[in-house]
Order: sequence, then structure tokens, then C-alpha cells
Amino acid sequence: MKKIYKSVSVLFAVCFLSLQGFATNHIITVEDFSFTPRNLAVFVGDTITWNWVSGFHTTTSDNIPLGAADWDVALEPGLQSFIYVVTVEGNYQYHCTPHQSMGMTASFTATGTTDINEAATPALNFNVWQSSFDKSINMLFNKGINGSVDFSLLDLSGKVVYTNKINSIEKGSHLKFLTPALPVGIYLAEIRANSNREVKRIILN
Repeated sequence: MKKIYKSVSVLFAVCFLSLQGFATNHIITVEDFSFTPRNLAVFVGDTITWNWVSGFHTTTSDNIPLGAADWDVALEPGLQSFIYVVTVEGNYQYHCTPHQSMGMTASFTATGTTDINEAATPALNFNVWQSSFDKSINMLFNKGINGSVDFSLLDLSGKVVYTNKINSIEKGSHLKFLTPALPVGIYLAEIRANSNREVKRIILN
């Protein structure tokens, strides 16, 4: 029964993505008794993909919005990824069943659509999150970028609240920015480089 559920979930995700061309796919890595990133800001229509890296873990829903589909999927060498389509607004909490007592928990918050356009190009590929330790903005670049790179943080009205310029970036670079104190909420992290643009959402606590 669980295998059938997984197959139907993946099929539904693929069909949904074909209809929602501008939806974002958020990647969460599962390894070392942690989900990375641990917190995400997403929109209804986005997808969450958990990618297994090592160990034996699950992604198991805890407290989720009324009407949202729950999930309980084991991630291991035989099943290295699981896709979940976000269809309901609200806060989603989940855990790894074998390691919940060790703090392997995480969450994501889904909101409705926004008038701000989100754009992504194959030339730019990064993850962004806020450190719970020092509240810094962290960025991990999955591809190298030659030339000048402009980073901006915008609120949901489109107002730029922080900017920084970066020189060429090597693949795998992890950059950290200590921004001014900003109100708690959802923001947009924008990267512009070589006439390309990518925007991702981030929750600031």
C-alpha cells in the first residue's frame, strides 16, 4: 500500500508541475540527522523535494494545515527522493521518525500567490536560508558564476531592503551576509548575473 501511495504521489506531482510552469521546486537534503534547510518559505503550488544523501531516515508529517495531504515516506538507497506538492496555505511541521528525539525536525510555511514575479534560469542555481545561530543570510551556490553577481533582499511589496555585490563565484561556494535587523516575515532573495535572474523566498525570524 505504501509503494502505491508513493507512486501516486510522484505521478500527481509530475502532472501538477506540468500545469504550473512557474512553480518552484524546493530541495531539502536529508543526511547527518538533519534536514537542510530546516525552514522554508513557499507558495501554494510549489513542490518540496527531499533528497536522501546518507543513513536511514523518514520524512513524516506532524502538524499540517487542515485539508493538506499527510505523508510518511522512508528515504534510503532504494528510494532517494520524495516529492510533495503544496496545495494548502499554512505551517507544515515534519520529522524523521528514527531520529526525532535527536532533534531531526523541520518545517515549511506556505502562503498564497503574490504579484511579484519569480524567475529562474539554468545559469543560476542557489539555495538560501537564515542561520538560527546568528540570523545571517546564507547562500549555497550549486553552480559557478563568472563575473559580477548582484544580491538583493526584497520585501513582498518589492522594496529592496538589502543589497550586496559579489565577485565571481565558484561552484559549491557558501556565502554569509549579516543584514540589518529586519521585521520577521517572508522576503525574496534575488540574484542577478550575466543577464540572468533567479528569485527565491526566505523566512526571516
